[in-house]
Amino acid sequence: MPEGAAGVMAGTANVMPAELVSIHRALHDGDLDRARAEWARIYPLMDAIMSAPFIPAVKAALNAAGFPAGAPREPLLALDTATTARISSLVEKLPQLSAAR
Repeated sequence: MPEGAAGVMAGTANVMPAELVSIHRALHDGDLDRARAEWARIYPLMDAIMSAPFIPAVKAALNAAGFPAGAPREPLLALDTATTARISSLVEKLPQLSAAR
């Protein structure tokens, strides 16, 4: 967006909608420093989701955050244990994503 895009279609907004809206608002307000700081905070989780098979990764993140998304339906496969654990660990580092809030 700082380079001229009007917006994005972010599948990861299923997991972190408020965070992405906040970044959009910061950019809209011209507060690039705030946008960059917020992006740096959520990027590790976003990268983990985008680096794995997408739908199973989003479901793993939602499940870890307390939103019961279940397992992916066939023909998709669930993530391997290590990837699921990595995503779960990153969700835990962002407590504002929890369904308990």
